Amino acid sequence: MVAKQRDMVQLSFLAHTRDVPERIRLRDCGLGFAGQSSERSAGLITGVYGASAKQAALVAAARWTQEHQRAAGLNRVLMVDLNYRVDNFHLTREQARRDTVQETGWIHFDRIGAALRDELRDQWVEWIVRDTGTRRAAVADDSLVDLALKFPDCVAKTFQHEKAVRCIVHPVNPAIDPSIVLWAATLRYDKKRFEDASVRFLPHVQIQL
Repeated sequence: MVAKQRDMVQLSFLAHTRDVPERIRLRDCGLGFAGQSSERSAGLITGVYGASAKQAALVAAARWTQEHQRAAGLNRVLMVDLNYRVDNFHLTREQARRDTVQETGWIHFDRIGAALRDELRDQWVEWIVRDTGTRRAAVADDSLVDLALKFPDCVAKTFQHEKAVRCIVHPVNPAIDPSIVLWAATLRYDKKRFEDASVRFLPHVQIQL
């Protein structure tokens, strides 16, 4: 696993491959999640965030590989670790507010101020009612975290709506195992912010940014 560098966050991405390739494109390693629309959002990539989530993802990847090892197509999942640079990193330790988001581009759904949380939640409910036909009463009592699990496409909509946002940390039911919940980080793809990328247990595999 890569060593954490100053003012950076460690993230992990999942690569579905055929056996062990010579190189992997990071753009192809986005973490898919249950409830997500079939088309991957252009310019965004999602990785696993946090030590416990990475361990759970590693176990799920090993299980998936074992179940698909005889497949003719994609038959294994590899984990790509890297460091992601965050502007004004020290502010990410505070609750996200409008002013800190402008400086960091960072929103963590488990570390967010009440005003911004309620603002985002109200916007999400508007999108959900408008775009999915869900009755407002059905989501009236759901928290922002609950909505993220049920309607994950709202994450991508938030990037379209909030131009200052570069990263959202949110919970997902990963496609590799929808029965579990992982914390994930969805980012605007900016290769200048990625450093020290390597494949877990297979450092000889090249990572193409």
